[in-house]
Amino acid sequence: MLFRSNKMLIVYVDIGNSRAGTYVVGTVSGTSISFGSAATIHGGRMGYMGLDYDTNVNKFLLAYQDYNNSNRGQAQVGTLSGTSVSWGSVASFESRNSAYITTVFDSAANKFGIFYSDVNDSFYGKSVVATISSTSVSFGSITNIRSSQTTSMGGAFDSNAGKIALAMGGGGGSVGIVATISGTSISFGSAETITSNSIAVKRVVFDSANNKVAALYYDSGDSNNGKHVIGTISSTNISFGSAVTLSTTNPSYYQDMVFDSENDRFVYIHRPNASLFTSTAVTQTNLTTSNYLGISKAAI
Repeated sequence: MLFRSNKMLIVYVDIGNSRAGTYVVGTVSGTSISFGSAATIHGGRMGYMGLDYDTNVNKFLLAYQDYNNSNRGQAQVGTLSGTSVSWGSVASFESRNSAYITTVFDSAANKFGIFYSDVNDSFYGKSVVATISSTSVSFGSITNIRSSQTTSMGGAFDSNAGKIALAMGGGGGSVGIVATISGTSISFGSAETITSNSIAVKRVVFDSANNKVAALYYDSGDSNNGKHVIGTISSTNISFGSAVTLSTTNPSYYQDMVFDSENDRFVYIHRPNASLFTSTAVTQTNLTTSNYLGISKAAI
C-alpha cells in the first residue's frame, strides 16, 4: 500500500480469485476514504509483491513473484488516473523462483532497487536496479546481496544519506546492510547484526524528522514477539540501537508500521487476535508498549 497526495494504491493477492494479482485505489477526503472498483493487474496468479513510487516520472513499479510463469520475478509500471491504474507490459528481472520481494525507489539516483530471495540458489539474497521509461521498465545486472539464506527482508530509502537501508532475516543471520545505486549497478556495505536470533522482517521505515530508519520484525528466538530497532546510516554502513518489544502476542505475524511526516510520529499497528487491532504513535526510539491506543476492528 502506498499513499500519494490524497490517493492510496493497494495491491494484493486475491485468494478467493485464484490468487490473482489485484489492486484498488482509495481516495482520502478529510477523515473519510472511498474506494474505486477492485481490478486485476494482469489476470495471472501472484505471490510475493513489492511496490514503490517513482517521484521523478510519477509512476508506480510493482515487482512480484509470477505463479503462472515458474514463480519468476516480474515487474510492471503502473500509471494512476482517478481511481484506476493502467499497467505496462510485463518484464522479467529474474528467470528463477523469486521470493520475499522488496521494491525501494532511490530518489537520488531516480532508480529502483528490487531485492529478493533466489529460491533456486539456496535462498540467497539478490538485487537488481530497475529504471522506468514511459510505461516500460528495464533492469541492470543481478547482484548478490549475500551468499547465505534470506527468508525475509524489508527496505527504505534514507533521503539524508542518499542510500537504501535493508534489513534481512534467515539462516544467514539477522542483519542490516546499506545499498548504494550508481547508474544501473548496486553495491553493498558490510552486514551489521540486528540480533543473533532468527527474525522475520515485516517493514523498514525512514524517519525523515530524525534521519533514522526503523526495522520492524517478529523475533522467532523470543516467542515470536513483535520488535523494532532503530538504525543510523553512516557512509556505507549502518548501526543499530537496542531492540524494543512492541507486542508479546504469539505469534506477532500481523503487524506493520508507517511514519507520519506531518506529526513526526511512527504508527505501529498489529492484530493480537481476530477481533482487535492496536496502534501506537511514537517518536524517535521511544517505541514502547506503554503508550498503546486500542482501536476496534470495526473502526478500522
